[in-house]
Amino acid sequence: MSVFIHLNLYDMACYFEEFNRILKPGGKVVFDFADCNRLFSRFRNHGNDQLFREHTGYYKENPASLAGLVQFNSARGITQVAHDAGFKRIKRRGHVMVFKRR
Repeated sequence: MSVFIHLNLYDMACYFEEFNRILKPGGKVVFDFADCNRLFSRFRNHGNDQLFREHTGYYKENPASLAGLVQFNSARGITQVAHDAGFKRIKRRGHVMVFKRR
């Protein structure tokens, strides 16, 4: 589940297509993602913005390193790619979302 924080939205679309292939109708997928809407509000309010600054430094030194770093996404974007692949979001609590195959 935690690997999805390292995937961009294109990767997630591909994974949802695969989930649709292997899951029976009604099967569920749980996503834990790094929410870009919380990036600054949550990290800065809790003094944890060091992660973002550290990753910015890695990216500055080598943009190709971004593939292995945390990818901040949006619930809206993930929900849309899931919908396009045949899933419906049935639950969201913070940065965790549950999708059900239609």
